[in-house]
Amino acid sequence: MRIRPTLPLKARGGTLSASDLDSGMKLPLYSCPFDKCCYHTNDRDAFLHHISGGVKDSTHSLEISKICKDDMPWMTATDYVYGAIGVAERERWPLVGLSTTRRCLNLLALRYNDTTTKCLACFICGQLRTTCGGYPQVDLQSKESCDIPSNEPIGYWKEAALQDLEKRFPGTLLNNCGFDLWEKRYVNRDIETKSTYPWEGGKLLSQPLSTCVEDREKHVSRWIVLFNFEDHVGKLFGCTEDITCRSNPDVHVKDWEIAPFCRSAANVHSNCVITTQDPLLLTAEPFP
Repeated sequence: MRIRPTLPLKARGGTLSASDLDSGMKLPLYSCPFDKCCYHTNDRDAFLHHISGGVKDSTHSLEISKICKDDMPWMTATDYVYGAIGVAERERWPLVGLSTTRRCLNLLALRYNDTTTKCLACFICGQLRTTCGGYPQVDLQSKESCDIPSNEPIGYWKEAALQDLEKRFPGTLLNNCGFDLWEKRYVNRDIETKSTYPWEGGKLLSQPLSTCVEDREKHVSRWIVLFNFEDHVGKLFGCTEDITCRSNPDVHVKDWEIAPFCRSAANVHSNCVITTQDPLLLTAEPFP
């Protein structure tokens, strides 16, 4: 490790001085801690491959294999490097000062902002969850990069993903958010049975949305989306607040004015996404 492993070197290998840091220069998020290595980047995936001898960058793989033996199989190359950085920092603390603070603020602004952090409503249960998740997983044995954050509480599901889900677990969508089943259970009940339906004396409104003024929350477009599965078209019931189309949201406006007054099966395509947590709750009745 370098004497100051958390600071990048200059382009020609020189050490950053106190005046360099006091100047307020912007530092890269990640810099290689190995001695005499000038590599630095803002790409976490590339950085981990570089310092751990991954398949994308084997620059330090030879020296890692010489130093880090295989007598402790639970320790990875990344564990060894991180541990060495920690030891080096503790031996020479404090030498970094505000440079770490600036990089932390830079990383904070990069990962937690209005674009990446949102509050979304689950289509199935209506619960609110934030999109804040962990870093994407990095596979040092693969050249493919993953853009999906790990342990994300909620995310967008395309129609193709839901179709695959129904194929693997028949009945999941019907039992979790099938409109016909929901209507049978909570709307069309016997008079003697106490109903839990929130709007007594009326069902969802199946009419042009433009004709609804004071009761737009009862309109079918607010609760139902048509879903294609093999040769069937069914209705999924849930919270449609955060369903969106990444191509052109305006293409669906006309769907709310003509029957069946919700997103048309012809227009629900691969760029339409549903926000949901893991919908694997029940797997009983097939669809439909």
